[in-house]
Amino acid sequence: MVKTGIFLKKFSKFISRLFGERQIGDYDFDLSINEDDAKEDVPAAELIVKAVAFFLDQEGYKIDF
Repeated sequence: MVKTGIFLKKFSKFISRLFGERQIGDYDFDLSINEDDAKEDVPAAELIVKAVAFFLDQEGYKIDF
């Protein structure tokens, strides 16, 4: 949905980064995510979740958090 313009283009970069870091956290026991990376990741993830929730709400889906 990034390609169609529904979501911001930067979401693609955020999602790729977050997924890569999740893979590190889950499967690469020799590496870890540092505090600075985590401080960037949390607001990016929150922005994505809010945008998706807003989109779904606009499409008529009830979202309860």
